[in-house]
Amino acid sequence: GVPTTVRWRARLDAAMARSRKERGANFVQLATVDASGAPHCRSVVCRGFEAAAGENGDVLRMVTDTRSDKVAQLVARPEAELVWWFARSSEQFRIAGPVEIVAADDALS
Repeated sequence: GVPTTVRWRARLDAAMARSRKERGANFVQLATVDASGAPHCRSVVCRGFEAAAGENGDVLRMVTDTRSDKVAQLVARPEAELVWWFARSSEQFRIAGPVEIVAADDALS
């Protein structure tokens, strides 16, 4: 059959395309934890997927202020989960995994 990653990515791409012109459709909720293990969740703007070198495949790109608490939390513990809700199709996607902070000068493409 079709690998699971291909199926969810195709569905996410379709949901993104259907919702492209909807206000707020590019906002995702990003959850991190602080040094004490307390969870923190906030909305961030997702700029979409970019091709990545190596075996990691595509990566999600988000832009944020490097002075924010979330960046300090991700530097200390570089893993997170995000939730992306698409109202038009009533679909929710949860994506969890490692996070890498990339400075603007070092950003992909």
